[in-house]
Amino acid sequence: NWINKPVDCQRQLQGRVRYRDEMVNINFVPLPNDRAKVQFEQTQRALAAGQVLALYDNNVLLGGAFYSR
Repeated sequence: NWINKPVDCQRQLQGRVRYRDEMVNINFVPLPNDRAKVQFEQTQRALAAGQVLALYDNNVLLGGAFYSR
């Protein structure tokens, strides 16, 4: 879900994997059918399908997504 305009090209973004966690750098690659591939710069622990990922461009919230496999 996007707050404003969807990100429609591959970009470096930041993500927050948990409410109180620090933002981490990610490589965001949009895919067809409102899906995307997200690659974390550093390995993340204990991510589960159905968990929410908040997407940011610096400190600007762009939207959010659910993890799936």
